[in-house]
Amino acid sequence: MSSSPKYSDVRLSEEATRRQREENRRRAEERAARRAAEAKRRRKEQLRQDQADFKARVGDGKKEFAAFAGTPAGRHVAHSLRQLQDRFAQIEQGTLASEEELARADKDLRRVRRELNQTIAQGKAAEDAKSLQEEAATVLRWKYQAAEDRQGSRQFDPQGLAQFEAALRKVEDQLARRNLAGARRAMTVVGRQFEQHRAEVEKRRGHWLAQKQASEVALARVQERIVGLQADQVVQRWEAQAIADISARAGQVSKLVESGRFEHATRDADKLLGEVERVLKAAEERQCCQEQQDYIAQSTVAALQECGFTVDGMSQSPQGDGGIVIQVHKWDGRGFAVSVPKDGPLGWSPYGFSMEIEEGSNGQPATVCDEAVAEIEAVQDRLNKDYGVETCALTWAGQDPNRAVKATKSRGRPASYRSQRAREARQP
Repeated sequence: MSSSPKYSDVRLSEEATRRQREENRRRAEERAARRAAEAKRRRKEQLRQDQADFKARVGDGKKEFAAFAGTPAGRHVAHSLRQLQDRFAQIEQGTLASEEELARADKDLRRVRRELNQTIAQGKAAEDAKSLQEEAATVLRWKYQAAEDRQGSRQFDPQGLAQFEAALRKVEDQLARRNLAGARRAMTVVGRQFEQHRAEVEKRRGHWLAQKQASEVALARVQERIVGLQADQVVQRWEAQAIADISARAGQVSKLVESGRFEHATRDADKLLGEVERVLKAAEERQCCQEQQDYIAQSTVAALQECGFTVDGMSQSPQGDGGIVIQVHKWDGRGFAVSVPKDGPLGWSPYGFSMEIEEGSNGQPATVCDEAVAEIEAVQDRLNKDYGVETCALTWAGQDPNRAVKATKSRGRPASYRSQRAREARQP
């Protein structure tokens, strides 16, 4: 008997494949639900943190309001302060139960804070201008208002700020010379420049904030997906290194957001979302392959036992290719080492069976292993009928191909293309 391994292709029947896909789909849905639950929990935690931060900013605004309202300058803008006080109260009474409500409230708060800054500037200007002419008070108001948002002006419209300040110095020079006519003519230009500058700053700030928010949202989506993948044991089993790489790249995206490179951050975050989907798909495919291999191995063990074999054990293939090796024997000492690979035909390595060498149809010596083949085919019939594991005709080195074809036809199951390729690969 030849001790060379015997091979036959293996595949699941349509019913077995359907059952396995349904089970895989159910498990995938359960894992997706767990990932969604984890993401929901993190969103709730983030919402609570954002709510606390928002309330702190409201408190800071009220402190600034109270500090100015108690000064002499506050008396000049008492009506505006009362309105702002009501606005602060409305903001505090508003609900913050969702991200959308919090975003609207934050937008209202920023608007109230800007109006408070303008009101403070007006009050200070009025206080300082008690003994000045109306033109001097206007100049002071512009200066105070410009100073309140100097950082924004420098960031979003530095050229407009420089032009405004240069024109304002000309007005101050005219006022110092008591040239009110000249000062009023210059102030017409300055006022127009100031309004244009403020409008440009607000426009660019709005664009900047929109880009910032988009990059933060994109980054948050990636981070939520990473948390979900890290909590998914199946994905961690197969793609742990890929998840670690994505997490590290998400850290780089976070640095881009912190440095203000929002467009780059958004683009890279979107790429990472694609990587997350690829990793998730790859993990599902590898898990499906593993479950199919396990099913075939377990079915093969059961079929061998039904055919009278005793199972000595199951182990990983020593080649380190992920295959499973099943050792079995019968009472008379005959047995097999059955290899179940990740992908490919079953391998049968018999021992204790008789083997003959006869002249093949091509005139060359051919190995005949009828005793072992009969045992293997009996097991394969069980696999097909009882477990939906379909196999094809056996092939081995030194086999008479014409004799093998006849045996295959007698079993009513023609060899598949993979079986033919496997036979060709193993012929010397």
